Amino acid sequence: MSRILVTVSTEHHPFQRLVRWADDYARRHPEHDVFIQYGSARPPVHGSRSRLLDHAQLQKEIARADAVVCHGGPATITDIRRSGLVPICVPRDPAHHEHVDGHQMRFVQRISDAGIVTAANGVESLDTLVLDAVSH
Repeated sequence: MSRILVTVSTEHHPFQRLVRWADDYARRHPEHDVFIQYGSARPPVHGSRSRLLDHAQLQKEIARADAVVCHGGPATITDIRRSGLVPICVPRDPAHHEHVDGHQMRFVQRISDAGIVTAANGVESLDTLVLDAVSH
């Protein structure tokens, strides 16, 4: 069974779009163990979940994961890269009221172009990216 971690950080803006995708993915893929750190978004129903994780807990969850889907925060991305995984990043989008500006979108595009992360151009592409990551 593959373990998938989805983390949205401690940002006060809800990242409901990513949490909704993770909750639906956990429902549709019971063959995967999905852990969702949902922050200020509405709690998911499916999979394991926690509103917040301290840094040590996050490190443990990253170490247990076969794939990690995250927001576009540099510290989270660095922690995931240190574990040997390539993060699948969904940047927070101010058009969805997930952040105050588009800096995560610009940052994720730049580091994706450099091969540091896999960028998801929205939650629609996540199923394919996650299934590909856990099949390797």
